[in-house]
Amino acid sequence: MSIGRHVTSRRHLRGQAMTELAITASFVLVPIFLMIPLLGKYIDIRHSTIQAARYEAWEYTVWYASKSDLPDGFGLPQPVKDVYETQREARRRFFSDTKIPISDNDRTGWKSADRNLTWTDHRGGVLYSGTPPGTPDVPGPDLTPDPTHIFSGVLKVVSLAFQALQSVLNFFGVSAGFTAINADGYFKSSVASPVANVAGLAPFDTINLSFNAKASVLADGWNSGGTAQTAYQAAGIVPTKLLDNPVMNGLQSIVGILAPELRPCDPWVPFPPWNSDDKGSLWFGYIANDAVHPDRLASGGSHSCNDAGMCDFDPAPPMPTDCHP
Repeated sequence: MSIGRHVTSRRHLRGQAMTELAITASFVLVPIFLMIPLLGKYIDIRHSTIQAARYEAWEYTVWYASKSDLPDGFGLPQPVKDVYETQREARRRFFSDTKIPISDNDRTGWKSADRNLTWTDHRGGVLYSGTPPGTPDVPGPDLTPDPTHIFSGVLKVVSLAFQALQSVLNFFGVSAGFTAINADGYFKSSVASPVANVAGLAPFDTINLSFNAKASVLADGWNSGGTAQTAYQAAGIVPTKLLDNPVMNGLQSIVGILAPELRPCDPWVPFPPWNSDDKGSLWFGYIANDAVHPDRLASGGSHSCNDAGMCDFDPAPPMPTDCHP
């Protein structure tokens, strides 16, 4: 009698264990199996959000947000890309299928046809729907952080001094200016990536999850608009440019008849009069562009320098043909 009751008890316990396992699998293990890949996709979207924020902050430093931000005298095709274009480009490049190649048309933004196919839930629902960016948190660069205000104060004084010199130069007909001092070098970005709820999988069915990332870069993004604009900017800090004007040129031409060493570049009155090729030797405010080593150019070449820093270039860099570069 005791043996029979013992066997019946073991069978009963075995059936109870199977029932508990089924219940546990239904309410614990299955959700875990569904959550693990979902969490991996969330992490992937989170990483893309961080990369997009870093990308936007960097792009703000190397593009001008509008033509009004360009420094004076900018002559080359203008590198302008507004904040909205940068945001749309980031959405396109970091929230699309990784097989999509980088293109000049990425500024058009994210496209549902090129979405990341791995960002779906267990039912095939789309997790990221490419929510377009709204009003940017950073419409332009902010002031460079300066808790003591000493640095910004010094820059303002220096900038005012150069502006005064530019006004004097422009008054005498000299095209020059210096706007390369940049106290607005703090660039920030903020990216939000809302994720769709997952129906039937608590708590992700009502969580309203959104990944947010911020990035910042402290830099001076000023760049040159060609050799002409470089000379224009440099001229703003060369006081002798004041002497590079038609009136001074005429006086030098006359004085240069008696003192040839004072003849200006391209004098009004050549000396001797029968030598029209005489270009003079005294160039007030002359600005020469740095010579680039020929071995660093596409055409090739070589150079050698001595201990004093004097370099011989082969071929030699061309001499300027214009007296007023």
